[in-house]
Amino acid sequence: MSDPNLFATIDQLLAEPALAPDKVGHLLGVTLVRDPDADTPAVEAWAAAAGKGGAYEVIDLRMPDPDIGDGTIFLSATPRGDGGIDGTAIGAHYGLDFKTEIPSPRFRPGSVPVYLVYERDWGTLSFGVTADAQRRLVRFVVSTRRR
Repeated sequence: MSDPNLFATIDQLLAEPALAPDKVGHLLGVTLVRDPDADTPAVEAWAAAAGKGGAYEVIDLRMPDPDIGDGTIFLSATPRGDGGIDGTAIGAHYGLDFKTEIPSPRFRPGSVPVYLVYERDWGTLSFGVTADAQRRLVRFVVSTRRR
């Protein structure tokens, strides 16, 4: 049985895909802080406060400078466990209309996830799953354009 709470959290993030650090932190149950080491002139980087990741090992939120590029906001979250979620559960919840992104052959087989990518009018929702028969969830990514 998969974790319905993770899908509910993702659905809340997508209900209004204009992502902001306070909204993402609230929905993921963490405090996001600026990560000046990861900032660039074009992007503000945000991460979970040290030791405060809760249900997530890593949270990475990238907010673009509004005057540079297409304004794509990028959120990547790595849950501490797969919550029983696999490719079958993802397909049952989000449908089977996704593209599969296979890792480059330069990576050792099984060391990098395969991504199930759902394209939407506001951007993409991607699920990284293990590249084995279990296809267990390892990460989800939301990439959305500012409106």
